[in-house]
Amino acid sequence: MPTVTPKSPGPEPERPGLFKQLLPFVFAVGILVWVFTGLSVNVVDEALRIDEHGEARLAKHGVKTHTLVLKSTDGKRLYCGVSEGAEAAEACPQGVDFHVRMLDGAAVLLRALPDRLAPGTDLRADYVHTLSIGDLVRQLESVDLGWFIPVMIALMVIFFSSDVFGFGGAYRLFNVPDMSWREILVLRGGPYLVQVGLAPLAEVLFPLYLLRVKRVPVTHTLSSNLWTLLNDVAAIFTLLTPAVLYNLFVNTVVPVIGFEWLIGCALFWALYFSGMFFWPSERGRRLSKRTGGLMRSFTKAQPLHYLRIYAVRITVWLAFVAANYAALRAVGMDPTLPVALIGIPLIVMSIFLPIGVGGYGGPQLIAWFLLVKIGGAGTAEQAVLYSLLFSTAFLAGRAAIGLVFFRTFYNRCLRRHPIDTSQPEAV
Repeated sequence: MPTVTPKSPGPEPERPGLFKQLLPFVFAVGILVWVFTGLSVNVVDEALRIDEHGEARLAKHGVKTHTLVLKSTDGKRLYCGVSEGAEAAEACPQGVDFHVRMLDGAAVLLRALPDRLAPGTDLRADYVHTLSIGDLVRQLESVDLGWFIPVMIALMVIFFSSDVFGFGGAYRLFNVPDMSWREILVLRGGPYLVQVGLAPLAEVLFPLYLLRVKRVPVTHTLSSNLWTLLNDVAAIFTLLTPAVLYNLFVNTVVPVIGFEWLIGCALFWALYFSGMFFWPSERGRRLSKRTGGLMRSFTKAQPLHYLRIYAVRITVWLAFVAANYAALRAVGMDPTLPVALIGIPLIVMSIFLPIGVGGYGGPQLIAWFLLVKIGGAGTAEQAVLYSLLFSTAFLAGRAAIGLVFFRTFYNRCLRRHPIDTSQPEAV
């Protein structure tokens, strides 16, 4: 019987230095500090009056002067202004109405054309200002959090589960069938920490992980993400369509929502169901080859796959509606059901878009426009406070999840030699 010589064990892996071990934590702390020191919020329709000295002072500190819009009380006349000492030729070709001077952290408006901004003139101002942690805490002190906090905790559990079983389920269906759910927790949860401050960068991390760790082509991962997002949009239209029908044929709550909205809903559903059967067809597969793999998941998806992921995504959007409604009630707003079903999904979607930091900034303006200006559900102050309340809780929840998984994600994906924890992508 031949003697089998045991293989000598390979060299032990080199233990990373202290700096490399601490780097993920340094990065995590840096992201959170950057987010919480860069918060900004929209102030909508602040009332002002030009005093006898031709001045008016904005109420909030840290005003971003380039965002300031000054208008008459009826909103029909806009006034043009520049920071004191700045060139005005390009900014105000028709002439400068006012200058902005920063005084002890506050923005003071100085009239430049007395005939247009005479003493006693009433004005309205929209602008964005920075928000300190102390300001945020003071604004939230007046809110009834008794039942909002449990609802938000439930939302974060549902949100993360939906992310794992939605996007992660698509990866298992179309990219890495033997990928463990434990690893998907890391893949989807780790980038949350980046997502709260740099949403576009977080979207890069998902395909980067699958490329480096699982050897999945980027276009194939993007295809799975796009397919899941399509079902996400279908879940949103499931809420939006009945609200539009109610608004058109039962009770016109929001007059600007007309038949063009109904046409848009019908068009989406037609494309959604026709695509479900077109892409797996021979013609669909041939067309998919011309996209470089971006439609690969669509060609492999069967109706049962659509139903499975749609069920996951509709669950999280119903949870979003419930949590946002809890936030609206906590600040004293009472929107009608059509307004809530139309406004809430659009407001939540804006949190993930690069129009603010960590969900602050742009979403407040959208909340005011949809809930107050169009829906008449409360005041501008309430809309801003509602958006702050929800964005803060949602940011904190995602940051907490990201902190749990980020170090493992970093070690597997971002270090020089990533760990391959499974087989290559299935063909």
